[in-house]
Amino acid sequence: MERDSIEPLGLGSWFASVRRLNALGVASHTTIGTALRHAYHLVQLTPHTLRASVAAALSERAFEQLLEAEIYDIAAQALVGSPAGLALVRQPGSKAVFAEVRFPDGRGLGCGQGRTIASAVLQAWCRAAVALDESADDSHEPAQRHAKVVPFHAALRSETAPLRV
Repeated sequence: MERDSIEPLGLGSWFASVRRLNALGVASHTTIGTALRHAYHLVQLTPHTLRASVAAALSERAFEQLLEAEIYDIAAQALVGSPAGLALVRQPGSKAVFAEVRFPDGRGLGCGQGRTIASAVLQAWCRAAVALDESADDSHEPAQRHAKVVPFHAALRSETAPLRV
C-alpha cells in the first residue's frame, strides 16, 4: 500500500507509539521481526510534517519478504531509508554492534547497540525518531558527527556474518 494513501497518525500519537516500540525492544518481550514490522508500520503512519525525514528504503512488499526470509539485518537498514544516515560499528573483539541513525538537518539522532545489526539499528531508529520530538523545542544547531555515515546497501548478509563497514 502506498504511504501517501494511508491516513497518518497525529504527532503526539506517533511519538507515543515510537516510545512504546522502543520500550518493547528494551524489554525483549517481542521478536525482532515483529518489532521491525511494527516500526515499518510507523514509517507508513508518519505525520505529514515528518515525512521528509522519516521514510523507508523499500516497499512494504519487499520489506515483508525480508522479514519472511528472516533477513533482519537488511530489513532494519531498509527501515532507516533515505535521506537518513546510518552508521554501524563493531569494535574488534566485541560481540556488540553499535548503530547511529541521523535524520536530516541533525534534528533526529539516535544511538543503539545490540547483539545483531537489526537490534542495534532498530534501537537507534527509535531513539532518532523520539529525538525529532525533543528537538522541536531545541535550537536548530546541527548535531555533532559521531561516526562515519554509510549508505544503505542491499547485499544479503547472514545474522552471524562479520560486520564490514
